[in-house]
Amino acid sequence: PHMQYFLRGHANPISCVVMSSTGRLIASGDKGAESDVVVWDYLQRQEIWRFSEHDHGILEVRFTHDERYV
Repeated sequence: PHMQYFLRGHANPISCVVMSSTGRLIASGDKGAESDVVVWDYLQRQEIWRFSEHDHGILEVRFTHDERYV
């Protein structure tokens, strides 16, 4: 009765994950040098945006209530 899906796209260990208020989007951040934030379309299970090369890792990600900003 339970399904699992794997969203693959990070090269470094994941440090944080958040789901938007509607459940339509997921954002994940990783740690290490040149860290990325990836925004996923949950229903399609696809990466839709990538914010690359943060120098010191991602500690937290959040969406605005209207899902317009991460």
